[in-house]
Amino acid sequence: MKKNQLCTIAAAAAFLAGPASAELLLYEGFDYATGVDALVGQSGGEGWGGTVYAEGGNTNAGSIQNAGVASAGSLVFSDFVAIGNVGQIQNNNFGGGAVPTYANHYATRALPALSITPGSTVYSSFLFRQEQNSSFAHQSEIGLGTSAGALDQFRQISVDLFDGNGPDEVGVGYGSSVAISATTPSVNKQPLLFITRFENVNGAGTQTATMYVLSESDYDSIKAGGITQSELDGLGAVATDTATGITLGAGDYFTISATTGFGVQNNSFFDEFRLFTDLEDLQSTVIPEPASLALVGLGGLACIGCWRKRR
Repeated sequence: MKKNQLCTIAAAAAFLAGPASAELLLYEGFDYATGVDALVGQSGGEGWGGTVYAEGGNTNAGSIQNAGVASAGSLVFSDFVAIGNVGQIQNNNFGGGAVPTYANHYATRALPALSITPGSTVYSSFLFRQEQNSSFAHQSEIGLGTSAGALDQFRQISVDLFDGNGPDEVGVGYGSSVAISATTPSVNKQPLLFITRFENVNGAGTQTATMYVLSESDYDSIKAGGITQSELDGLGAVATDTATGITLGAGDYFTISATTGFGVQNNSFFDEFRLFTDLEDLQSTVIPEPASLALVGLGGLACIGCWRKRR
């Protein structure tokens, strides 16, 4: 076969491999069959290395708790692209005794090894909607922790029950060091886009977590041309926290959780979770496979070789 034909084939192979994001680390669109406890044993999404969901938590007498998949389809949030159905944590804590204690329930899966250069900035994003009426007696959260079900490291609280600013406040932080918002975003039955910027991940020195909560109108105001950090800063962060010595990688866990008490239902919906290093990947669902990247590289090298031979 002639060298120029080889070059053409190599270039075509590189083109067909397609442009792929090199920045998206994890993606979970909850594209599973619907039903009670439907998350258990599931292993979909991108970048997870085959790990599967389990569920757990504590429960009081009479409680109904499950980590399922809602049948309503993806959360609708402006024109934000959502795939599949919705992850759902439902927690009806009817309690026991005169003063029932808080109960929590969660769905969790182990993290794979992640390609994070120490000191990098990593973003987390997800869609969220809370279905029950506002109440001080519930909390919903998504996080990355050191053990199954533990929300003890990279915490993103979409509804908070512990602070006194109001029932719809949010929070972000590391472990017990969580900064709760002074404002109260309207979370009740309204879809919201949460974006959190984690700075200096796996690095030495101070690490900073900054949370942004976007309504549909917020999103529509900055979505043209892709969302930038300066645009997020223009909307304003709702909470910021700092820590040192926090790490993220294989052996840690991804968890979505719902806590409730005093006979109050907590019915929380999570969708379109992403972990990424570039805001351009806010809606990417593709994580490049090594073989695809190698194919692109070989195609380029082949073309360079052909060009040199023909000179």
